[in-house]
Amino acid sequence: MSRSLRQLAVGLAPALLLAAPRAATACAVCLGGQSDLSRKAFFGTTMLLTLLPFVLIGGLIWWVRRRARQLEEEARREDREAAALEVSRASSSR
Repeated sequence: MSRSLRQLAVGLAPALLLAAPRAATACAVCLGGQSDLSRKAFFGTTMLLTLLPFVLIGGLIWWVRRRARQLEEEARREDREAAALEVSRASSSR
């Protein structure tokens, strides 16, 4: 990189940084929150996106606990059936 090009870049960088806020206000979304309806929409979306991870994690924990209880109940039922089968075999062999 030549010395004059480097000097130009160093001189141009602060000017670009000063112009950046004006470019940001050109965004339609940046000025979209001016009406009450838009503010309510932004607030609702913010709340949804804030609470969504908690709801998803809570739902996953609820599902895992429910499935674990179902598996425990199935295991107990199988144990009872196996015990009843052993009792019936023992009584029929006598």
